[in-house]
Amino acid sequence: MDFADYHFTKHMLTELRAQCPDRYSILEQELGAAWIARMKTLLELITGRVVLVWISSRSPDETDRGTMDPMHVTREMIETIRPFATEYVEVKLTAEALDNPLDGMVYSPVEAPAAREMLGPKAHAEIADALHPVLAAVL
Repeated sequence: MDFADYHFTKHMLTELRAQCPDRYSILEQELGAAWIARMKTLLELITGRVVLVWISSRSPDETDRGTMDPMHVTREMIETIRPFATEYVEVKLTAEALDNPLDGMVYSPVEAPAAREMLGPKAHAEIADALHPVLAAVL
């Protein structure tokens, strides 16, 4: 493959997956191993209590991850690093939270393209609702 046409990693990975699923699975395993190793290192370096949070439109149990973020993180990977965290919170965002993320968001016209890629106020409210009881108990 000619990689010169790719400006974003996600786009390249999606194309690699489409071109050769068998070889892509090897790459995905390597990406997973690297993620686990780096997350363990990060969590070990943090002094104090750690709340590990899953935020996505999909469950970590879903096997058809496609291009939904985080693309390569699975339940098994989370369970591997979970002992290094004090608590774990899973937030599967609703379609309502993901629809019209700009509703209620304040941004300038030049920031509009970036704002469209961000989670909006409804998603942040769902995350806050999920985190509140855990953070109240930990703090």
